Amino acid sequence: MSLRGWKYTPGKEDKRTDAQKVAHHRSFQIFQLRGLYALTGRLTGVRRDAVRLLIDQELAMWGAETEGAREAVRAAEREAEHRRQIVEQGIRALFMIDTLLTLLDPDIEQVPF
Repeated sequence: MSLRGWKYTPGKEDKRTDAQKVAHHRSFQIFQLRGLYALTGRLTGVRRDAVRLLIDQELAMWGAETEGAREAVRAAEREAEHRRQIVEQGIRALFMIDTLLTLLDPDIEQVPF
């Protein structure tokens, strides 16, 4: 969400509609809550979990995706990337074994795996 749509200028009339003002306020509240959530990493244990739960409830109240859900998506993406890297390492390892066996015995055409 962009928060750059309107800038306060002293003495200038605010020409935004009520819907625009409400949308800007909602976006700013969500922005502040996400920033507060980022700061919860400095807390420990039960306090951190409690504050994160409260912030997630506030985000849900504002109709935004909760940080807990976003963290779950990021964790799933990290896990998929990790699995992809393991598969790539396995492929490279098989290629290296095949290459080494071919260098040791040129008569072997294919590694019997």
